[in-house]
Amino acid sequence: MYTASNNECENNKFENNIIGIELECSDNNILTNNTCENNYSYGIFLENDSSNNRISNNTCENNGQYGIYVDESYLVTIRNNVIENNPHGIVFSGVILNTTVIIENNLIQACTDWGIDFYNEVDNTENSQITIRNNRIINNPDTYAIDLDTPHYSSEIVIVGNTIDNNGEEGIYWDIIKDSNVRIENNTISNGYEGIYFGEDIYGNSLIRIENNSISNNDYEGIYFDDIYGNSIVWIENNSISNNGEEYQSGIYFEYGTYENSVVWITRNTIDNNGHGIHISGDIEAPVIIAFNDIENNVNIDSGVHISYGVDSRGLMVSSNNIVGNSPDSWNYGAYNGNTNNNLNALYNWWGHASGPGGEGLGTGDNISENVFYRPWLPEPLEDVLIGSGGDYIFKGHIEDFRPGLENFDWILIPENVMVTMDSKENGLLMITLFDNLGGAPIPENLLTAMFIDISTIPQDIAENIQITVHYTDADVVGIEEEDLELYYWSEEDENWQLCDSIIVDTANNTITCWIDHLTPFGMFGPPTVPLAFGVNVSISPSSRSGIPGATLSYTVTVKNTGNLSDTYHLEVSGGAGWSPTLSADSLSIAAGASKTTTLRVTVPSGDTSTTITVTATSWETEVSDSDSCTATAEVPPPTPPAAPPTAPPTAPPTGPTGPGVTPEEPAFPWEAIVVAAVGSIILLLTYLLRRKGGVKVSILPSFQSGTPGKRLSYTVAVKNNGDRRDTYDVKVSGGVGWSPKLDDDSLSVSAGASKTTTLKVTVPSVGASTTITVTATSRADPSVKGSDSCTATSSRT
Repeated sequence: MYTASNNECENNKFENNIIGIELECSDNNILTNNTCENNYSYGIFLENDSSNNRISNNTCENNGQYGIYVDESYLVTIRNNVIENNPHGIVFSGVILNTTVIIENNLIQACTDWGIDFYNEVDNTENSQITIRNNRIINNPDTYAIDLDTPHYSSEIVIVGNTIDNNGEEGIYWDIIKDSNVRIENNTISNGYEGIYFGEDIYGNSLIRIENNSISNNDYEGIYFDDIYGNSIVWIENNSISNNGEEYQSGIYFEYGTYENSVVWITRNTIDNNGHGIHISGDIEAPVIIAFNDIENNVNIDSGVHISYGVDSRGLMVSSNNIVGNSPDSWNYGAYNGNTNNNLNALYNWWGHASGPGGEGLGTGDNISENVFYRPWLPEPLEDVLIGSGGDYIFKGHIEDFRPGLENFDWILIPENVMVTMDSKENGLLMITLFDNLGGAPIPENLLTAMFIDISTIPQDIAENIQITVHYTDADVVGIEEEDLELYYWSEEDENWQLCDSIIVDTANNTITCWIDHLTPFGMFGPPTVPLAFGVNVSISPSSRSGIPGATLSYTVTVKNTGNLSDTYHLEVSGGAGWSPTLSADSLSIAAGASKTTTLRVTVPSGDTSTTITVTATSWETEVSDSDSCTATAEVPPPTPPAAPPTAPPTAPPTGPTGPGVTPEEPAFPWEAIVVAAVGSIILLLTYLLRRKGGVKVSILPSFQSGTPGKRLSYTVAVKNNGDRRDTYDVKVSGGVGWSPKLDDDSLSVSAGASKTTTLKVTVPSVGASTTITVTATSRADPSVKGSDSCTATSSRT
């Protein structure tokens, strides 16, 4: 149809033509309920300034080139169509200028080159609105599902609610984005090459929002970025990004960098079971904030968060995340920083254990590499930690509108009850977070915590002439002498809290103010109104259970903090050998007067009648502990019904001669029984003669050391094999609760008569005068062969 307007074309079948339906220079037409199939080139073709046409409820299949082709046409709606078995699904060409395009509720499948394409013949999009919504783009081999590989200028592009699955190439592919708003929301993007691929620069005043998507099982990256600069903002929130990357790929990958005044937020996502969780190999000069995410079980390559060698990471903050299960082996990391010139800011994360991160850290959680700032950390998973004022944040706009002294800052994330004024050396972000409990930063002796406050700039160290005012409530200072409140800052260098200068407490208005020259974690502490009390109570319910062999018995273990301040307790099981006792959680952080529970499970073995199991809870900060016990009993399984008596076989008649005068045969001599007995004796004799000589000796030097709180003490542990052949020994530590004892090696393989050494490290706590630590080595070949030695560590306060 040429120059045809205001027409309806419906309920027709167009087949075996060059073009099924063609509109040229035609406006305001409706094409609906048509079938266009087996045409040589196009199913439906719009060209030459055709405008305001609607294509709906059509079937375009088995055409030679295109299902639907739109060339230099405007105000197009493509809705509820089935487009399948064409080389190209929906294709646009020419300049898309000052127009609106809607593509929604279509099924696009079994197309071999593109699903939806704005690439090959589109020069660019400008001042336009493109909406791609609720389509199913599936099973298109060797195909980009949505190909936007053309420059986009000053446009709004919305990609919402689509199912993009099992396509051969990228799910959504982008070219340059400048001064544009992009929303990618509520899509399922799976089983392709890469999920979302930003193959060119994002710059100007662009806003990219990637929210509430499921991005999974793609061969390479879940989300890939090129350079981001200008005043662009990229917001990645509430996505599930999982199982992406066969080898060296990641959930989110920044191959290049962030520059100028751009900002990237990665927040509240679940990023799990990818190669790397988040991989950064480009310089981060503008802020990238990774906060409030679950970054878990990313073990296919290396790390939960991985910073490549030599990358400038000064604009990066990794804070307030759950980083768990990313380092099952020593070469895997929760956080890895390959740049020896910049320290990675990774404070306030939960690393999977209350003792903090492992590797270069002090604890047994996910490993961290060198050049990672990790203290303080979260002593429990993020969902149990108070963040912000009442758990909420206020996200403000341009700072100069409401906060004098911060004119150079573009954005701020701030709780209502904290006021910060400062001078800044360059553009950046200010982030303020409140916590009610922290690990790895023991508070000064004989003080109570009102709150912890983190105040950070991104990049770091760009603030000076800083004034901090914190508004507290009466509930924050219950049990604290309010007049004696003080603000402390955490010294990373000294690994302790230092008193701030020039503190003013206004008890009438419930504020505390100080002036400082650098930003850091802060703690508001004060002396108690009553003496500090530490206490814990453990109870197990029920006190006894029984089951048949193979059954699993469960008990509820309740731990109550009977002291008057929050504490974290380490839980340990003893007894129940052979019954495999386990706890669902081996550490609990509990507020004063509160209780928490964990589950004890035991498995009833065969060949044992009963056992007693004890659970002990011990404070990380003090040696206060309590325990309770329970019993488990094996029930006798019901007897097996007796088998039916066998039918006696018929008696065989005698084979020899019988009758009077016949002498019966004498029974044969039992040679077989004698031979079997002799062989058994020989086996027993050989077993006795071949029984190996075993023995092991453990010694610790020095036997005694002392140090100030926070200092790490090292001891040399020697394990000598006194046996007559090579053996491997499991080496374990006991005692020293609250002193974080840790061995460099938990097993040693030692030749006969030789010795090997490992290092025992303990950290002097803020509370606790002395402790005794025992190291035991047990032979794997013969667990009855074991040896042990002990040493003493003492706190010498300065």
